[in-house]
Amino acid sequence: MRMPFEKLMEHVAALDAEDWQLPMGELAARWGEPVPRIMDAVDAVRVLRGERTYISVAQLGSRDVPLDSGTLDPP
Repeated sequence: MRMPFEKLMEHVAALDAEDWQLPMGELAARWGEPVPRIMDAVDAVRVLRGERTYISVAQLGSRDVPLDSGTLDPP
């Protein structure tokens, strides 16, 4: 049975700073949840904290990626 998403978010929000450095697979094994669900919970917690969860156009430009290249992969 899957853990309620809100409970998973509580687990993510309670992580210590050193736990934020762990691989997603390790957190998934710890909580018995699939990695994509852990990643969704991390994004949800970051949004609630007011953090950005996306790459801005300015960040793309800073990586010398042409904006009209049709791809987000660096050249």
